Amino acid sequence: MALQFILGGAGSGKTRYIYDRVIQESMAHPELTYLVVVPEQFTMQTQKEIIRLHPRHGVMNIDILSFKRLAYRVFEDLGVRLPVVLDDMGKSMVLRKVAGMRRGKLGLYKGHLEQTGFISQLKSQISELYQYGITPDMLGDVMREVKEPLLRQKLLDLEVIYQSFGEYIQEHYVTAEEILDILCKELPRWEKLKDSVVLLDGFTGFTPVQYRLVELFMEYAGDVLCSVTVDPRVNPYKESSIQHLFHMSKHTVCRLAEMGKRRGIEKKEDVVCDKRPGWRFKDSPELDFLEQNLYRYKSAVWDKPVNHIQIYKGRRPSEEAAFVCSQIQKMIREEGLRYRDAAVITGDLSVYGRELSYAFDQADIPYFLDDKKSILENPLVELMRAALEAVKDMSYESVFRYLKTGLVYDRRRTGEARDGLREEPCERRGPGEAAALYEPGISGEVSGFGGPAPSGGLPSGEGAFEGSRSQMEQMTDRLENYVRALGIRGWKGWDCTWERQYRGSEKLNLRELNEYRQWVLGPLKTLRAAFKAEDATVASVTKALRAYLEELCLREKLEDYKEYFLNRKEPGDENLAREYGQVYDRVMELFDRLEGLLGEEKADRKNYAQILDAGFEEIKVGVIPATIDQVMVGDITRSRLEAVKVLFFVGVNEGVVPQRKSGGSF
Repeated sequence: MALQFILGGAGSGKTRYIYDRVIQESMAHPELTYLVVVPEQFTMQTQKEIIRLHPRHGVMNIDILSFKRLAYRVFEDLGVRLPVVLDDMGKSMVLRKVAGMRRGKLGLYKGHLEQTGFISQLKSQISELYQYGITPDMLGDVMREVKEPLLRQKLLDLEVIYQSFGEYIQEHYVTAEEILDILCKELPRWEKLKDSVVLLDGFTGFTPVQYRLVELFMEYAGDVLCSVTVDPRVNPYKESSIQHLFHMSKHTVCRLAEMGKRRGIEKKEDVVCDKRPGWRFKDSPELDFLEQNLYRYKSAVWDKPVNHIQIYKGRRPSEEAAFVCSQIQKMIREEGLRYRDAAVITGDLSVYGRELSYAFDQADIPYFLDDKKSILENPLVELMRAALEAVKDMSYESVFRYLKTGLVYDRRRTGEARDGLREEPCERRGPGEAAALYEPGISGEVSGFGGPAPSGGLPSGEGAFEGSRSQMEQMTDRLENYVRALGIRGWKGWDCTWERQYRGSEKLNLRELNEYRQWVLGPLKTLRAAFKAEDATVASVTKALRAYLEELCLREKLEDYKEYFLNRKEPGDENLAREYGQVYDRVMELFDRLEGLLGEEKADRKNYAQILDAGFEEIKVGVIPATIDQVMVGDITRSRLEAVKVLFFVGVNEGVVPQRKSGGSF
């Protein structure tokens, strides 16, 4: 049992040293197991690289794991049964529930519970408290010592919510952060660890529970090797202030060394990767110089020609995006490089991701945006949120927000129009048995409400597809005019026969309009009745909402949109197709969680809608790269890049890189 550090600056070859060493030793000692522990988002890339470098292109006795994956491996081998693990979605919904239950005991946070993003921040804070082993009692102790009123009130509210959250999930669920706590208890029983060598790579530091696990590695495993990014010119065994560039690295080295000393673990001589130029920068001396001198107090000056670094200044993000496009096209045409050889990173993906996507689409440059999209803007989610608002009071805003999602209408798919696809996926019909409704990109006659649809496309700029307007949409326009002219609102106003006229409505067919009104109200009445029931619970209301989505044939409609985007093949359509293909299943998954977590709780419309919103906020739709040869666009804090020859760093502006912390916080 021994501890050894692999030290060196960025790009100096620490990771390559670990890969080469683990490959050589695994072949020399097939009886041992080599556990390569890396951050969660780095596991697949590490597997690919080790397999590529291995002479036999296999990893028979090498396991590439994150701490979480290691936990599940140990639990499986030992037969440990875990309670249901509460993920981010579940935590948000439970927090919204318990915060509402304890609203009377809250002070500062009481008025923020309905604020968009508040529950998400609260969830992140609770997760961090679990991660660092902070208990509600500890918060209470700190609160009693604090003199500042604002901080005191925040701590009090946080203690109330944290305590209630823990009581609610006790004995039934565990949070993802508690999994490593359980691993700490079970790891000493795992016999495989005694015949293992552990290698830690890619970490900037460890949380308290991860430090406990590393200490167990030292005690029960064979050798433990840990790579740390630190300048070889500084003393890694001497703690420094937080302003020091390598503060976290030095703290990690000191903490692990102290653990090893306390446990009586042998300390092997450090491996220092200090060859210059660094392994990553062997073809770019300017970048090697930059790595050694950037953010250093005693920095040198580069006095040679600069060939591998270029600075471009644009007046706005769109100019930067255009410049990146021109450079990528140049490197493809003139330098013989591939799209996969380039990557773009930024400190503000929300702004630059949009600009780069537009520029790449216009230039026909294949790219992959390494980001997850929230489903809050998806028409399905908008439909559900608007429906829950509409069943409350049928206000003008909620009803027409609901209708204008476009998913209320049925659509007929004919063989002539859709290349032989199946007909009539949905049984629900419009008033007067109207069967044909708006179909993307299709013109022609539409049955129901008086024959052929008027020619001409939908208004531009409204998210509409090109094609004829359906009769259903015409009826929605007439309905809106009637409601606005006569000021109709509330269930009584909607759930009665409309007979009144207004100036200019003499030719309006009220019988037809009343049929349409009743058709619109039908599913909403059922949903409203579910909330009005005396014994309404979260489970019963969720069941009614699921039945409502099935009645509207939402799964089939979203599949139609997915196929439409796949067939249209316009820029960005492939990502839209993937989004529409995933969103219904993710919503059903949310319903299952809701029934499992809060099923027996009493449900009123307002609280239910807020809990549902908390779940929606946590659902992110991710996509995988469609092809290998494309430009990666990512974020400096999240994306992992491999084998990139040309890197574009956009948006290097004051306050973005380095990022300025906002004054106010949760």
